[in-house]
Amino acid sequence: MVIRESVALYRHLAQDCPAAADLNFARPLDNLSKRLLAVGQQEDALAAIQESLMLHRQLAEEHPAAANPALALSLVSLCALLSDLRQHQAALVAAQESVALYRQLVMDCPAEFNQDLALSLNNLSIQLGSLGHLQEALVVIQESIALYRHLAADRPAAINPSLSLSLGNLSNRLAALGQHEAALTAIQESVVLRRQLAEKRPAAFNHDLAHSVFILSTCMSDLGQPEGALATGQESVVLYRQLAEGRPAAFNPGLARSLSHLSTCLSDLGQREGALAAAQEALALRRQLAERSPAAFNPDVARSLINLSCRLLEQGQQAGALAATRESVALYRQLAEDYPAAYNPDLAQTLSNISIILSSLDRREEALAAAKEATKLFRPLAKALPAAFKSQLVWSLKTLSTSLRNLGQEEAAAAAEQEAVTLDRSEGPVSECC
Repeated sequence: MVIRESVALYRHLAQDCPAAADLNFARPLDNLSKRLLAVGQQEDALAAIQESLMLHRQLAEEHPAAANPALALSLVSLCALLSDLRQHQAALVAAQESVALYRQLVMDCPAEFNQDLALSLNNLSIQLGSLGHLQEALVVIQESIALYRHLAADRPAAINPSLSLSLGNLSNRLAALGQHEAALTAIQESVVLRRQLAEKRPAAFNHDLAHSVFILSTCMSDLGQPEGALATGQESVVLYRQLAEGRPAAFNPGLARSLSHLSTCLSDLGQREGALAAAQEALALRRQLAERSPAAFNPDVARSLINLSCRLLEQGQQAGALAATRESVALYRQLAEDYPAAYNPDLAQTLSNISIILSSLDRREEALAAAKEATKLFRPLAKALPAAFKSQLVWSLKTLSTSLRNLGQEEAAAAAEQEAVTLDRSEGPVSECC
């Protein structure tokens, strides 16, 4: 590879004259990282960008005015790579540093750096959301979009691709907070922009279109629009299949994500055989990805296992559903140990699911234990973010009530059931409960 040869030459030069080689060496390392990422070699790409970042830091210490723009850009690349590898805490630190640098640069030269600041804010919002800081993530993405809209007024052709990206992120942030109508509006605008871009340059923008159409499908599902969700879900899968044929390492993750959601769309319309097939294909793809990079793809495997479990239950295959859900619980426990704010909601939902399955298999004690743990996890979530989690706490309480009643604990079952009814009717905040 030409870039690898360039890096090797600069390494040799750096041994003899490090001061002269630093900047020239950092640039081919940046390029090498991009090439490695394009062919799915994320770990190697991360090593290259980290080495480049070290050189940029050294240069910025001596010449901050000249070197800080390149340092900020390297931090943006580092954030994206760490995010792909699910190293969200480290990605958050990189995003925060890049935003801080670009804010300084914008003070002196807004025309040159406002677009970079907007991108860094978008990245920061993604990392905040990934770590469960949902309200803060929403505020940050709103600032990013405000900047992009201002820039797009004068340069729509140049800025609309980035604006459409941030609109997709805004939609995700709103949906996570239970603001589904606003989420739909945001992603509809993103899809309109990306269709226009893909019509002119499909090779460049079909990937972005596939992602936005996928988000649109999830929003329609959230709002009870199953036919629209299915149509857009199918479109997303078609686009990702075409992309994955040429570059499977780059696009199989997106294909798996779209297949998993398509499975849900098919199930919502009673197409159970197709739903099961899509869930199985999604899980197979994600297991392959997780074999190479477990830290990056184990969360996706856990999600696909839950989806598969639901599809198996629809087919009356309780034993298979239980096995899939147990594996998902185990994965989410591991993830929640490191990132509780990000993965406790998934763990709680999965525990609630497994409680229902265990009850159907007459394993009542195990079902009750899972229901109690799920409810315990949902309480603080619903108190902090009732719009997002109150309905899940209500469902968990109903599951707990059923488990208690199955064991003859009628008084406790009635109390849990009454709490669920009271919460379901209330519009105020969720209070703590022992």
